Amino acid sequence: MQMSRLRPNRAVVAVMLFAIVALGPTAVRAAEWYVESRVQSQVSYDTNVRLSPTDKIDTAGGMLSPEIKIGRRTEALDLSLLGHADFNGYADPSSLSSIDEKLSFAGSYATELGKFGLDTDFNRDTTLTTEVSDTGNLTEAARVTTVDVMPSWSYALSEVDTLDLSAGYTNTSYDTDTLTDYVFYTGQVGWSRRMSEIDTLHTAAYTGRFVADDSADTTADIIGLLVGWSRQFSEQFSAQLDAGPEYVITKFDDIGGRETDHHLGYRIDGMLGYQMDELTRLELSGSRKTEPSGSGETLTRNRVQVAVIHQVSPLFTLRLDGTVIQNEGAGNSSSSVDRLYYAIQPRAIWRLDPDWDLAASYRFRSQDFDDNRDTAFSHAAFLTLTYRLPRWSWTD
Repeated sequence: MQMSRLRPNRAVVAVMLFAIVALGPTAVRAAEWYVESRVQSQVSYDTNVRLSPTDKIDTAGGMLSPEIKIGRRTEALDLSLLGHADFNGYADPSSLSSIDEKLSFAGSYATELGKFGLDTDFNRDTTLTTEVSDTGNLTEAARVTTVDVMPSWSYALSEVDTLDLSAGYTNTSYDTDTLTDYVFYTGQVGWSRRMSEIDTLHTAAYTGRFVADDSADTTADIIGLLVGWSRQFSEQFSAQLDAGPEYVITKFDDIGGRETDHHLGYRIDGMLGYQMDELTRLELSGSRKTEPSGSGETLTRNRVQVAVIHQVSPLFTLRLDGTVIQNEGAGNSSSSVDRLYYAIQPRAIWRLDPDWDLAASYRFRSQDFDDNRDTAFSHAAFLTLTYRLPRWSWTD
């Protein structure tokens, strides 16, 4: 069931972003303006572009992606507006082709002891892209429109203590009946203390509310607490780990009336950076948390990402990326949302000159659901050319 109350108003978002950028210059003087832009083109071939276990479609595709970023920066104020578009085309079926747009605003204002921030995104994509990291439903290239608004504030309570406040609003709508529109609200208050030059302790309490646009009027309230530690072991090695309990209350309409499910779990966020030698770097991140989903409910999602970057020469880089995502349904879910997905992508990048890059990569993907469907596999190859236009900057 689709309801207009959850659909984002694009005109309102566009006006809001324009107003922020237009009013920003009145706040300060002697600012630097800059324009950064690039154009990227890509050709690809995928043996199973929809990652289906039975109805496999192998196809060749192409993409042209222009991007421009306009910014204004002073000692206190930093504003930027980024516009990006993807012109995707597939040989067969052509119904998978699309034009995707993204508009992002990022702003921050620093005072003597604090910093205000506001990030907003308007993203118009397709399920062929968004559902790779969510439901795994890639059967069509239906439109997905998402609006994100994320204000934040940090304040230095002392030389070693910092208070952080943040909030979030996400509105996602799908132009298909196979997925569910939703709104997701978040809020968080955190505190951190620098114990030494290399150690920092931090804690945060957070909450979230998920509202699905479905016939069962599904809602979920999330409450959690994180306690963590970060350490700069050396110039080459740093790590951070946060963990704590997470409580989810899910409500939905059933035949017998309004049902309520309670789930007590845990959340983990961690990351590690290791400069193995002068030419090789390892980056690792992992998390387990409750997140909104187009399946019509919240999911417990385990995610691990790893990257190994090796600088063979000043003009040639090898990179290996790996991703594992596991979805666990809760509340009134079925096994159709329980999913294991992983991808491995080695890549070779040549710096042709300061403005041009050429990258060749291979990607293997797999996903498996807990509803007796067969495991899906995909092999894909990509050739990507990137051109960065000269940066423009001036002051007023």
